[in-house]
Amino acid sequence: HLIGGDGQELRSSFRRGESNRRKKGAHRVSFFDCDTRNVLNYTLVKYKNNEAQAFMAMLKDAHISSDDIFYADALNARGELIDFLNSRKLDWIFAVKTNLGNQTAVAGISNFLEKNPQGHEYSKKESSRIETRKYDIIPVSAIDGCQLYCMHPNTRTLIRVSKVTQEHLRDDRKNSIQRKPTESVLYFISS
Repeated sequence: HLIGGDGQELRSSFRRGESNRRKKGAHRVSFFDCDTRNVLNYTLVKYKNNEAQAFMAMLKDAHISSDDIFYADALNARGELIDFLNSRKLDWIFAVKTNLGNQTAVAGISNFLEKNPQGHEYSKKESSRIETRKYDIIPVSAIDGCQLYCMHPNTRTLIRVSKVTQEHLRDDRKNSIQRKPTESVLYFISS
């Protein structure tokens, strides 16, 4: 059972007394039940980097079982939120971006997978394109020294999702334009 959390800037808001209308007055933080697609709770915070504190406040009052998994984006992969989830015995999964302090961990995952290819691949045809996804799920213990550079000591699993999208158009014209396949790679850490 997945519980997702995310924040969004309220574009129509503004701060009273500010001459610049680009300074928004609020940032909505909500968490929702991904199975039923219902918002369970939401709150407003002043700044985007206050999402983790808002999640902790909302989760304190929520009736969530220890079988649930909490998911949030890379902005919220913070030690304080992970410690809070661990204290409530909730499993978690966070996206990890390849910037700032996460570069070493992402490089470690990539280097390991280049030497030890593994994963589950699946393709799906959707209207005019074919998407091929490959999932690599690695226990932290498989990567030497990973405990040193993984984001949090309670990280148990590293995940890489690679997606290649190809155009699948039948065009009999000689001058048809064939687009190059696009590839995206996402990284996650999990309890």
